[in-house]
This record gives sequence, structure tokens and C-alpha cells, in this order.
Amino acid sequence: DNGSATARAVVFNPLWPISQVPLSKPAGQLWVYSFFFEAPDTHQLAKRMTARLSSKIDLTMTFHPGSDIFRPYQAMLPLTSD
Repeated sequence: DNGSATARAVVFNPLWPISQVPLSKPAGQLWVYSFFFEAPDTHQLAKRMTARLSSKIDLTMTFHPGSDIFRPYQAMLPLTSD
């Protein structure tokens, strides 16, 4: 048991084995789709997971500023002189 049945939110990475995805989503639970590369529907390894989860996802978490949860790889900061 990975605790997903009682968690308030579950974060999925589409590159994880599809067998790890619960068959049902408990009422009130949030499902978050977290992806670190290009759009998951174009990534060969993520297509099955994307298709299986697309109707159940509440939030997205990616490097794209348009995601529900913005998770940038890095930030460009100006140099400061000391």
C-alpha cells in the first residue's frame, strides 16, 4: 500500500509504471500531473499514462508558466556587483 487511497492529493509522473496508478479516485482527492519534459502527450513513454489519467487530473505541475503549479528548472538572475 502506497497510501494513495487516503492521501488528500496524489502526484503522478507519466514515466512511472502504469500499474502504479489507482483504478479509482476517492471523492475529494486531488490528482496532480507532474511532468518535467516536453508536453506529455507527445512523449512516447508518457502517452499511455496521459490517456489513462487525462479525465481524472485536477492540476498540472510542469516547467511551463501556464501550469497550475509552476515548477521551473532554473532561474536566470542578474549579476550583482559586490
